[in-house]
Amino acid sequence: MDCDYFKVDKINSLKNSSVEIAKSIMKVLIIIKGNGKIVSRNSESVEFSKGETILIPAAFEGEIIPTVDTTYLQTSI
Repeated sequence: MDCDYFKVDKINSLKNSSVEIAKSIMKVLIIIKGNGKIVSRNSESVEFSKGETILIPAAFEGEIIPTVDTTYLQTSI
């Protein structure tokens, strides 16, 4: 969904796949199903699971690695 103020995408990621997070704009992830971790060379990894909401700063670089098939909403502002 796109509007003048934000964009929401529903993303399905397969187990052990990798979704790159490049420096750009702030993102908010709402985990609907599954779990995994967010990793970066510059910080410790963070695990996530269903029901959690994660704020990704615009300066962050890393990747999302689901440990099972995972679905999340990604909101960009």
